[in-house]
Amino acid sequence: MPLEAEVAEFTRAFLPSKPQVVRSGKVIHDALWGTDLFSAVEIAFLDTPLLQRLRYIHQTGFSFAVYPSCRHSRFEHTLGVMFQCSRFARELSSTPDSSGSAARQGRLLTSHDEGTLRLAALFHDVGHGLFSHCSENIYSLMPEMVQLQKRVPRLQGKKAHEVLSYLIITSEPFQSFFDYVVDGEYELGPIADLVLGVAPASQHYKADLLSSILDADKIDYIHRDARFSGLTLHVDLDRLRYATQVMSETIDGEVWKRLCVKYTGATPLEQILVSRFMLFPTLYHHHKIRACDCMFAGVVEFTRNEGQPLTLGRHDVTFRNPTDFLWGTDFEFMGVGMTVDKDSFLHSLIHDLVYRRLIQRVAVLSRRTIKNENLGSLIKYRGVETEQDHGKLRDAAREICRRANQGRNTRIVTPEQVWIDLPGGVQKGRDAEEARVQYPNDETVELAEVFPIEEWCELYETNRWQGHVFVPAGTQETMAPHVKDVLYSDFGVELADEAFKWCRVSPPR
Repeated sequence: MPLEAEVAEFTRAFLPSKPQVVRSGKVIHDALWGTDLFSAVEIAFLDTPLLQRLRYIHQTGFSFAVYPSCRHSRFEHTLGVMFQCSRFARELSSTPDSSGSAARQGRLLTSHDEGTLRLAALFHDVGHGLFSHCSENIYSLMPEMVQLQKRVPRLQGKKAHEVLSYLIITSEPFQSFFDYVVDGEYELGPIADLVLGVAPASQHYKADLLSSILDADKIDYIHRDARFSGLTLHVDLDRLRYATQVMSETIDGEVWKRLCVKYTGATPLEQILVSRFMLFPTLYHHHKIRACDCMFAGVVEFTRNEGQPLTLGRHDVTFRNPTDFLWGTDFEFMGVGMTVDKDSFLHSLIHDLVYRRLIQRVAVLSRRTIKNENLGSLIKYRGVETEQDHGKLRDAAREICRRANQGRNTRIVTPEQVWIDLPGGVQKGRDAEEARVQYPNDETVELAEVFPIEEWCELYETNRWQGHVFVPAGTQETMAPHVKDVLYSDFGVELADEAFKWCRVSPPR
C-alpha cells in the first residue's frame, strides 16, 4: 500500500465520524507564554484524537530520563507555536514593508492571515510519532519515505515529520473533516503549504513565520526545552518582534518578500543561535539521552527482524512502515514495559528502557580520542542520512557483538544492545543561510556577516562533538578490546586510551 494510503488510513481512524459542535472559543493558559484565546474552529480541531494524541508524545524524546521535569509534550509546543504566530502576525499587520509603503496601502498580514498561520501552526507537528525526533531518525531512512520524497518535488529536502504532517492534512479524510469544520472560512491548500514552509514569492514572509531562523516554532522550542530541562537561556523576544520586518529581494528575476531583522535588533537573533548551540551538547546530544534513543532503536530493530508485532493501543505494529510510528503514543509504548512478561526478550528490551536500566558507553569518539588522522572515515557517518550509512554502522556493531560472544556457551550481548552512535553536528542550516540583517541605509547582508556562524559550528565540531559506542551495563571491560579492534578494522580508526578513560573503562592493550 502506498505511504499516502497508509497515512489516510491512520488519519481516518483518529478523526471522529462527525465533528463536535463547538459554539465558542476557549481560553487556555500556558506555563510559558500565559493566556491565549483559541477560536471555536481551532478548538474543534484540538478536540480530535488526531491532535489530542500529541499530549502523549514527548517533545524532547527520552530527555526526561536525564532531566526529570523535561516532560513537556508536542501538544503544549503546538499551542506555544500558535501563540507566537499571533504575536508576530499582529506586529507585522501594522508594520510597513522595507520599501516604506504604508501598512494600509500594502498591508502585510490581515486577521484572516493570522488565522491561517495559527491553523498551520496547529497542524505543523501532527505527523510526529513515538518520542518525536527519536523515531523520526528511524523512519526518515525508510525506503517508503525516501522514494516518496524523490517522487514528489515539493517534499524534497523536507523533514520526515513535516512530510507526514502534510500527508495527514491533505488526505481525503482530513480534507472532508476540515471542510465541515471551517465551512468555507479557510482554505486547506495554503495551510498545507505553510506546514512545508512554502508560500508564493510575494508572500514568502508568511512561510518564514513558521520556517526560518526566527520562526515561531524555533522560538517556542528553544524556550520550552530550556525551561523544562532547567537550563538558563534568554532571547529578547520583544526586541526581536520590534526589529522584524519584511524586505524585498530579486531572485532570478522574481521579487521575493522575506522576513529580515533590523541591524539594531540583531542581538536577539544572535541569542537564538547561541541558545540553539547550547541546547545541543547539554540536552539533545547528552550521552544518556542518546543511549535511550539507541535502546528504542534496538526495540524497533528486534521487532522488524523477528516479525514480532508490538501492540500499541488498538494497533499491532512491526515498524516496517513510517505510519507504524504514528499509531501509538509514548505512554502506550512504556506501558508494554511495565507489564509482567518474563519470557519475552522484546518485553525485556522495553522494560530496561522504561525503568532506566540503560546501556552504557564503553568508548567516546571525538577529535581528542582518535590517535591517527582517520576520524574523517568515521565522522562521515555522523547524523546518519542514508539507509546504507546506517547499515554500515550496524554491521560494525554486529561484528563487535559476534566477537564478544564467540567461544561462549551463553551469549553476553545481543546486536540490539550494541550501538555506534554518531549524532549529527550543529549545522548552521538553510534557515541561517537565508537569514538577512538590514542596515539603516536599507542594505541587507547575510547573517554570517554579522554573527560568526561558520566559526561557531567549526568550534563545536572540534571541541564539543562526541560520538559513543554503547554496550550493556557490566560488559564494558569485556567489550572494550572488540570495540577497539572493529573500529580499526572497519573504519581505520585507532582509539587513544582517553577514549576508554572517559567512560571509566580500562584501555585495552
